[in-house]
Amino acid sequence: MRKYLTQLTATLALLGWLNISPAAEQPMEQGRIDSLNLKTGQVVIDDRARYLAPGYSVKNKKGEVISAFSLRKGQSIEYKMEDRKIKEIIIVR
Repeated sequence: MRKYLTQLTATLALLGWLNISPAAEQPMEQGRIDSLNLKTGQVVIDDRARYLAPGYSVKNKKGEVISAFSLRKGQSIEYKMEDRKIKEIIIVR
């Protein structure tokens, strides 16, 4: 019976009927920008150095994509990490 269930699970997974995905959606983190260097891609948020991921995006409160040059020291932001790098930044205020 156990062998049958294992085979059934594998078959369903191959057919896409089961969502067996190890990667879960990362929640947004919050913080305040202490410093940033767009040239090197380093952003210090709440005393922690982070790096911008290739193809990162910056958005305003409405969700519109805006220039990274809109980022300023002291801004409150929400950000999403992917592979230990910042993939998305939302300027809160």
